[in-house]
Amino acid sequence: MPALVKKFVRRVLDRGVKFLNDPVKAYEPHERTNLVKLKARLKLCDVVLVSGSARVSYVVRLLTTSPWSHVVLYVGNRSSLLTDSEKTYWIEKYGAACLEHLLVDADMLFGVHLRPLDDYNGQMLRQLRPLALRNDDRNKVIDYALKELGKKYDILHIIRLLFFFTFPWELLPANVRSYFTDWTMSETDQICSRILAEAFHSVGYPVRPISVIEKSKLRSVVPLAQGFNFRARGKSVMKLLSGGRFSAAAKRFSPPRYARIALSNPRHIVPADYDLSRFFDIIKDPSDLNIDYRGIVSREIRK
Repeated sequence: MPALVKKFVRRVLDRGVKFLNDPVKAYEPHERTNLVKLKARLKLCDVVLVSGSARVSYVVRLLTTSPWSHVVLYVGNRSSLLTDSEKTYWIEKYGAACLEHLLVDADMLFGVHLRPLDDYNGQMLRQLRPLALRNDDRNKVIDYALKELGKKYDILHIIRLLFFFTFPWELLPANVRSYFTDWTMSETDQICSRILAEAFHSVGYPVRPISVIEKSKLRSVVPLAQGFNFRARGKSVMKLLSGGRFSAAAKRFSPPRYARIALSNPRHIVPADYDLSRFFDIIKDPSDLNIDYRGIVSREIRK
């Protein structure tokens, strides 16, 4: 491709990226998450869903029929992985304390990068936690995501999103929109939900599996599973019993609940899938759940 054509294409893409990342002026989040309280609740490897205000966020919400347009992974203080210019930029914008709460993020402006939670101030967020994930696997998931840092967004993905924004896709049936959602992603796309899905799948942790087979559906393998548990777990069970941890010993000895889980292709996973997954717990502010609604003056607003 001639240099002049490449320069023209790059200029068009740069303008397209800027257009897609500009906020939609008419958009208002249903609520604004309290970041101070969220920071106090977050643990390593928590997933944070974002309902963004940019045009590209509008496209994602429309195609996935979900309020969530973006997903990021909480990795805590990883400021040592930031460049000097990145540290200076974020510190000047939010203060040095922002570097203690970093997220693995992927967007078309910066590619895969570390971003402070403070940059999502004023937006609606949801905290999710993979409760069944073991500590050693938690570190592996984070390490996998951190290895993606520096990778770029797929150019074809940007062009397709530009095309989607110019067409009234809300007029099409949901199954048709789903087909075109698949079409927006190539095999090399580095987008937020795909990076996180690959990180969790790298240790076998499911997000939204295609199928789940439980032991209750395979009665014939239960005796075999119990025999395997006695051989493989007997030693640890005895340690738990000797320590008086009877309920933990019973749980350790019992056969696994799941027999087989077929993981989905990471390129088909969208931010909403983390919200709908049975393997991720939604973590909410305890003070909101203890609301004294009888002492509040409330009224219903009809539009």
